[in-house]
Amino acid sequence: MLETQLLCGITLVLKNFTEPIKCHKFVLVSRGTVCEAMFCGTLAETNDVINISDIEEAIQKAFARYLYSGVVEISTETVLHLLYAAKKYDVPWRWFYFWC
Repeated sequence: MLETQLLCGITLVLKNFTEPIKCHKFVLVSRGTVCEAMFCGTLAETNDVINISDIEEAIQKAFARYLYSGVVEISTETVLHLLYAAKKYDVPWRWFYFWC
């Protein structure tokens, strides 16, 4: 679904982006409490375009792939950035420890 972008409702615009990432709100909400609060809470985001200024494009793409599939490719260059994204969006860390 991430690759085909079929019925995507959210667009992530990233720091130094070349191409925005289109995602499904339901997938994001189901993976972390921050996204749940961001889209379903009392102060829910009404805009379909979300600006993310603190995560690089390659990291966000890898993180989005993980949110959709549970699979992540971690290298020594990306591990801290991916853990930062996991903490920022309150995605359970144990999954990252499993793949490290």
